[in-house]
Amino acid sequence: MPRKILIAYANAGAGHKKAAFAVESAFREINRSDIETKVIDTLDYSVPFFKSGYPAFYLSMVNKMPYLWGLFYYLLDTRIFYRCIASYGRRLHNSLGFQGLVKFLNEYNPDIVINAHFLGSEVMANMKKKGMLKNTKLVSVVTDYMPHSFWVDKAIDYYCVAQEETKKNLMTRGVPEEKTRVFGIPIDRVFGIKKDRKELSAKIGIDPKKNTVLIGSGGFGVGPIKELVEGLMAAEDAQQILVICGNNQKLYNDITELTKNAGGRVKAYPYVENMDEMMSVADVMVTKSGGLTSSEAMAKDLPMIITSAIPGQEARNSDYLVKSGAAVKAYTVKKAKEVIEELFKSKEKLELLKSRIGEIKKPNAASDIANFTISLLEK
Repeated sequence: MPRKILIAYANAGAGHKKAAFAVESAFREINRSDIETKVIDTLDYSVPFFKSGYPAFYLSMVNKMPYLWGLFYYLLDTRIFYRCIASYGRRLHNSLGFQGLVKFLNEYNPDIVINAHFLGSEVMANMKKKGMLKNTKLVSVVTDYMPHSFWVDKAIDYYCVAQEETKKNLMTRGVPEEKTRVFGIPIDRVFGIKKDRKELSAKIGIDPKKNTVLIGSGGFGVGPIKELVEGLMAAEDAQQILVICGNNQKLYNDITELTKNAGGRVKAYPYVENMDEMMSVADVMVTKSGGLTSSEAMAKDLPMIITSAIPGQEARNSDYLVKSGAAVKAYTVKKAKEVIEELFKSKEKLELLKSRIGEIKKPNAASDIANFTISLLEK
């Protein structure tokens, strides 16, 4: 009978889902006939109100009230407040909404659960405390460079984290060092494959010799993308601009209308499945600092200009990346334009960013996590 490995995420932001499927893909490549893997969205096992309301609340907050979201994020990460107040509210929320998940887990009885979102890890950790999932190991994959109190629980057996700094932060929160493994944030292996820029440029329809800026907006198409495009169109050194609009049809329509007289200099795309190719033909990327997008860009040795990072997890990611020398922060569209002009005029600065990226990138995180999980089974 095959051993069961469950990989769980919550569809609130595209990154958690991408991380879960990157790990599942790594298991498929290892191809062990004695191991069964299954990927679930924990929200599929919640009551209907939670399933629709959870991602809607998150997207509404980060899009319309980002600073209020940041306030909640940091307040809930205040350890005394979290332990004395927020953790109880969180437990009540999950006990009301996720009985379906508890039922499924008891019936499926996995040997190991890999959680790519803290929602599932809290439910499962509580189950273990109540005597359920006795023979199940819980592995949390932290999908940002800095953790939050929501990730931490004594009932979690192991944490797979992005960098040594992530590990040190967890240790200050009481997580024993032996419970933590530094593998990186799991991304699809395709981002670690070097591809020919000339061939891809011909496929995409751009000139491989021209300075190319890639603008990302995350899976949901958020941020001041229209303003960025307007600003960069005024930057002569940004000779080609590729704009990924995600699942935001209005943004795609707005960019298409805005750039219809740009002579093909700007190309807008809706959600794309070939982000690795887009990154391969770009010289620099203007983006928010989501954990997955940042890790994908670094796997491609693509320097990042970070703008409009969401207060909270993305702001912390941004601080880490800038401190490591792998990215430059631009607080305004004007600053982003200035940084791009500076980088294209000084190839040495562009190469310095790439060399710093090379020091911290971990493109094989998904396979390392999969192999580590298998080692736990073999113990």
